[in-house]
Amino acid sequence: MQRKVKHILLTVLATIVALSSTAQNNPYKIDDELYSYYLRIQKVQKEERGIAMCDTMFQMAACKRDVKAQCIALYGKCTSYYYQNDMPSCRKALKNLREFAIKTPYHQYIFGAWTHIVNYYLKNLRYAEAIDEQLLYQQEAIRLNNVFGIYTSYRNMGNMYYIQMEYTRAVEQYDKAIKYVLDNKYNTGELYNLYLGKGKIYCATSEYDSAKVYLQKALEVAPNGQYEIQIYNQMGIMYIGTGELDKVKECIEEIDERKKIFTLNSTSHTNYIMLLIKYYEAINEYDKALALCDSLDSRMEAAEMRSSVYEGMGNCVQAF
Repeated sequence: MQRKVKHILLTVLATIVALSSTAQNNPYKIDDELYSYYLRIQKVQKEERGIAMCDTMFQMAACKRDVKAQCIALYGKCTSYYYQNDMPSCRKALKNLREFAIKTPYHQYIFGAWTHIVNYYLKNLRYAEAIDEQLLYQQEAIRLNNVFGIYTSYRNMGNMYYIQMEYTRAVEQYDKAIKYVLDNKYNTGELYNLYLGKGKIYCATSEYDSAKVYLQKALEVAPNGQYEIQIYNQMGIMYIGTGELDKVKECIEEIDERKKIFTLNSTSHTNYIMLLIKYYEAINEYDKALALCDSLDSRMEAAEMRSSVYEGMGNCVQAF
């Protein structure tokens, strides 16, 4: 009897040791050793050795029977090829990832990697090809009923149609994304971005009443002040369009308050400067507007804004 009890205790102890050796105390919920190795891969993902390290991680994960880590390794390989601008190899790696991941519960990595193909086309201004690729992505996401793939396909399609100024189609995709988020209670923190997207469209089409509705919705669900800055910036642009310059000033003040807490990223900083330029132009403080043009990082944007200011001044020679 004592031997039997001792044997059971040893078995339990061995199980505990085995479980502790494959602990998953990380955001990906994979083996901790594999997670540490993946962090090393991310530091060199733009280098050739990043690809070889992904192959190594895949084999390590196979030994540990960590299927999710294997999917992440294959995803990492696609990412490395994307960073190295080797799209034929990226497509081949995506095919290998799909063939493996389709047999697992981790289909999201297929769509994460597929996004690299879409982004490559966008980066090279090949919008028609990007949209065609995203449509294939969307069809596959719906077929597999993958929540990540379905949501991101609607959001990304909306963004692409917005860039192409196909606003009716963009609104349709944003509406599908909003409905999907609300119906499935999935990634609700992204709602602000979808409402903001619709608000931008209605500003572009001068449908300011609708713009106000969606920008207010975006403000109500924004996760924190960092995101509120983006929304107030767009509200400021909207109020310039409606001629409500006192409200533009209020939006600028709201942004300034949040800037005391949150650091603006490069995009938010550029948008803020452009809002200030448009505001000073609208109130005829042209010297301030022109001075701010020089603080824009992009020479093209600086030239466009400077031209706009000179046009507002009636100086047609300087404007063109």
